Amino acid sequence: MKNYIKAYIVSFARLVLKLGYIFPVKKHKIIFSSYEGMQYTCNPKYLFEGLFDSLDSSYEYVWVLNNPDFLPEKYRKSVKTAKYLSPTHIYHLLTSGIIISNLGIEPIIPKRASQKFINTWHGGGAYKRVSSDMNMFSKSEKYYINKMRDIRHKGTDYFLSSCERFTEVSSKDFYIDKTRFIPSGLPRNDRFFNTTEEQRTIARNAFCKKYGIPNDNLLILYAPTFRGTHRK
Repeated sequence: MKNYIKAYIVSFARLVLKLGYIFPVKKHKIIFSSYEGMQYTCNPKYLFEGLFDSLDSSYEYVWVLNNPDFLPEKYRKSVKTAKYLSPTHIYHLLTSGIIISNLGIEPIIPKRASQKFINTWHGGGAYKRVSSDMNMFSKSEKYYINKMRDIRHKGTDYFLSSCERFTEVSSKDFYIDKTRFIPSGLPRNDRFFNTTEEQRTIARNAFCKKYGIPNDNLLILYAPTFRGTHRK
């Protein structure tokens, strides 16, 4: 029952928030979000830094950060911050010309036709599927997940893709047409291809020093990510 009520609340909130359409969309305003305001990291971080350094001063930038201190000091005078799902965040979601996130767009937001949402996602390759491939959910949880996914796929204009297999798997998983996937690779992975051997060695040595690992050790990354729903 709880999940059916949650789906109703989201639908009602979308109707109420259409009142925010009285505020105009600013086509030169870009809002960035990584893990729902928990981090300044991942693909949105590298897109932001690249755009900040290359676009003219007419652009306005907003970062969704629950702790504004996560924003590097060099940007603090020029970039606004907002806590996740705060009134300020919702206002910027309703008025930003471009929305960039490494998760889906917030379902409560009735995205406007003049806005563009870019989903950068947060993992490359095609090593796993998400909600539609999971069998751990109850009937009501599946109902809620499918409702939210339907809203998100309709609100997604572009989806960054790291390879053809990712596009193939994720287009089915998220119910998003393949034509919306951009085979650009992921911004956060550019450092693997656009750095020198010396830069990679410096980064490795710094990592090993931080975690007390001998520099000549073989490093293996084990990173299981799916742990069920993160919200109750």
